[in-house]
Amino acid sequence: MSELMVWKPDFSVGVALMDVQHKKVFTIINELQDAVEQRRASSVVAHALDEMTAYTQYHLREEERLLEQHGYPTLPEHRLKHEILTKRLLLFKKSYDEGQTAIVPVSLLSFLQEWWTRHILQIDMQYRDFFNQKGVR
Repeated sequence: MSELMVWKPDFSVGVALMDVQHKKVFTIINELQDAVEQRRASSVVAHALDEMTAYTQYHLREEERLLEQHGYPTLPEHRLKHEILTKRLLLFKKSYDEGQTAIVPVSLLSFLQEWWTRHILQIDMQYRDFFNQKGVR
């Protein structure tokens, strides 16, 4: 299995909990990719998609809670980006559940790889210095 998402130190946002959760997201994406590459039963792919959706929603809530708890100044903009991701994931899930089992996993994996890479490296990195200044690790 080739991994679609490989964790590198460049992805560290400097907050241990967020890094652990981001690594888990990478793991779930890689499991979904493996299920698709191995042409596993649609029930396996559906389970991986459900797990991706549920864990993403959990992580985004946790990240927002942490940002809110510490008074992160651009939380509303950050939250909006999370809402866009959640809506897209739910659309992918709906399409898959409605029978688009061939195209959804491939386009979903491409979307997830691009979104998470860009979001962590560009958006989440904006809170790195903020939390460093507050001593949150």
